[in-house]
Amino acid sequence: MAKVVDPDYAASIMQKNNLNPLEPYPGAAKPWQVQCVICGTFGSPTFAHINARGGGCKFCGKKRSADSKRVNPDAAVALMRLKGFEPLETFRAGKSPWKCIHITCGSLVSPQYTNVAGGQGGCKYCGKLQSANKRRLDATEVTAEIIKLGFIPLQEYPGSKKKWACKCVLCGSKFLTTLEQVRGGAHPLCIHCNRKQMGIKRRTSNEVAVTLMKQVGLSPLETFPGASKLWKCKCNLCHSETNFRVISARLRIAKDHSNPYQGCEECVFARIGKERLLDQAEAERRLGALNMKIIGTYLGTHEPVKAVCGECGAENEVQLGKAFYRGRACNHCSLRGRAAASRTPEATAIARMLKAGFRPLVPYVNYNAPWKSTHLACGNEVSPSLGAIKNGGGCPSCAKYGFDMTSPAVLYVLYNHKYQAVKVGITGINTNRIQRLYKQHGWTIVKWFRFKTGREARDLERVILNWWRTDLNLSFGIEAASAGKLGGWTETVPSSDMSPENVVKFARSVMGSFDGES
Repeated sequence: MAKVVDPDYAASIMQKNNLNPLEPYPGAAKPWQVQCVICGTFGSPTFAHINARGGGCKFCGKKRSADSKRVNPDAAVALMRLKGFEPLETFRAGKSPWKCIHITCGSLVSPQYTNVAGGQGGCKYCGKLQSANKRRLDATEVTAEIIKLGFIPLQEYPGSKKKWACKCVLCGSKFLTTLEQVRGGAHPLCIHCNRKQMGIKRRTSNEVAVTLMKQVGLSPLETFPGASKLWKCKCNLCHSETNFRVISARLRIAKDHSNPYQGCEECVFARIGKERLLDQAEAERRLGALNMKIIGTYLGTHEPVKAVCGECGAENEVQLGKAFYRGRACNHCSLRGRAAASRTPEATAIARMLKAGFRPLVPYVNYNAPWKSTHLACGNEVSPSLGAIKNGGGCPSCAKYGFDMTSPAVLYVLYNHKYQAVKVGITGINTNRIQRLYKQHGWTIVKWFRFKTGREARDLERVILNWWRTDLNLSFGIEAASAGKLGGWTETVPSSDMSPENVVKFARSVMGSFDGES
């Protein structure tokens, strides 16, 4: 049975611990409303807890614990200075960053007082340096180690991960490597010795190379030069000399180990051709699928064979390979098909002409043929092609460029002493073409005729040129290269065949039908 506690005794114990009871004693294990005599805080501790542990008010207890742990600011400053730190601000708390100067290295740091007091360094910069120094290898030992591995250092040890210039003891070549690579076995030798060693391991012996070449029907005629180099051999099939590589022989054997292709490349191609060659019946069947009938002898896929088109009856020379690649065989049908596919329908062509301001007078022929039409803007009859209309051409009388058919113009007769040639031409009244011909190419003015419109001058020029070329069959007086950028060589004749005076006389004789001035 539990011992009964006297209420007065319990009250005395509470008062002894600076707690003033506010209600009658409730029992040892029940909360007891009290007030702290020191801080006046209300609480509900149990008598059993206070009697066993003491302490009184929990808030006063926390304060006493904090006061016991609180660091003296002067003592904290003294400790930091002892550890080599000069504080730059007032001490706040043990776990708060404290801005200081590390006297050893001069760095600005913010260590915690508790860390420094607990034995930690406090300066992160010096800490990293110390850690690196602990891990740093001894340069003498590392140098001895790398010399033992067959390398001669050409500079001081830079670090395990940095490039280190060394020299190979075996071949004397210089290269860069790292201690980690050497220790890890990545470069047990220098790069040159390593390549040489790997080449020796992979090298094909002369006996093996000869065996490989004999397996593909070739007999070597000289010493084995290397697997990737051309090796002079003799073909066992056609007995001709050829150059072949061992690696090519390996590929043949790997493709078909039991029956590799034999002989030189010409013999191999001949065998492949025979294997792939179709017979006459199969060739006729395949071309028949393209509506073609063979009338000749089929010799091969890429050899022309005569065949007749079943649609148009035209005779063609057909290559079976190209015919199947294109899906057609008859060239005549193909051309007509492409022409029909690209032909502009007449209704579309007429619509384009009307949209451009021209009314066709004859049926449509094709894209590039002259098409007689009436220009609706000026009423003149012209013959532009549909292609010229699409590219911006049209009526020469209404054009804003080139020779103006509606403005005053002249027809001129020129003579060139150097080329011994006579020339006729037309130009506008306000152009400098005659002066440029005179200055740049040495043409002299013999006579010129003035007309009210360029069309009349052009018509007279055509009459004279037709007289030269059709009636008299005269040749050109100069070549195109001699005419230069100004052109006009097609309007010339040799002066030995036609004098300038005769040209002027002929022009005057036909002037009656033209409204011109001499």
